[in-house]
This record gives sequence, C-alpha cells and structure tokens, in this order.
Amino acid sequence: MKISVDTKPNGYSLDVEGNGFFYFNEMDFVAGVIAHVAMKNKKELERGTMLSMIFEFMLGEVYTNNVDKLKQTIDRLQNKANDMDKDFSSIEKKISALEKDLPDIVTKINELKEQLKEAKKIAEKNEAK
Repeated sequence: MKISVDTKPNGYSLDVEGNGFFYFNEMDFVAGVIAHVAMKNKKELERGTMLSMIFEFMLGEVYTNNVDKLKQTIDRLQNKANDMDKDFSSIEKKISALEKDLPDIVTKINELKEQLKEAKKIAEKNEAK
C-alpha cells in the first residue's frame, strides 16, 4: 500500500493509493489514517462518520478479544474441573479401599492394646519380685 503524508500550513494531507484526503487538525488526521490506511476505506468521509466507523471497529475488536479470552478461560476452567473430577474419583476409590480395611485395622489395634496390657502386667510382676 502506497501512503504519502504532507504537512500543509493549514493542516495535513494524506494520500493512500492515489486517493487524497485533507485534515485541518491532528486528531482528524489520526482518525483519517486509521479509517483510510488501517481500515482501507477509500471514500471521503465526514468526521462524524469516520469516528463512528473507528469506534465500531475498535468496539468489535474489543468484543472479539474479550470473547476469545472468555472462551480460553472457560476451556481452562473446564480442564481444571475435569482434572479435579478425576482426582476426586481417585480419592473416593482410595477411601473406599481404606473403609474396607478399617475393621481389620481396628481389630489389629485392639489386639495390640491387649498385648500391651499383658506386657505391662508381666513388667509389674517382674518389678515386684
């Protein structure tokens, strides 16, 4: 794309691919560059129309970027939720297995308590002698 810019005593001229545009102030010139160069509009535009086009363009970009970011966030959260669900299932299986072993563990603890009582009795008898 061939672009030419020239400063004039009363404003700025912009030539885009042979289409000439003139702006009286810096703000309109910048808007013109966006409208005619970035957005590739080759028509002469009134200031209000040009600013509306730029606003709609930028709003669309912001909307698209926000939607894309939102989709990425949703995907990331869905993946985390899936991972957490897998972890939860694994934990449930471990708890279930432990619950099955719990009666055996309780029985073993009670047996050890009884052995400890007997060992204390024997120790006390040996001390008494």
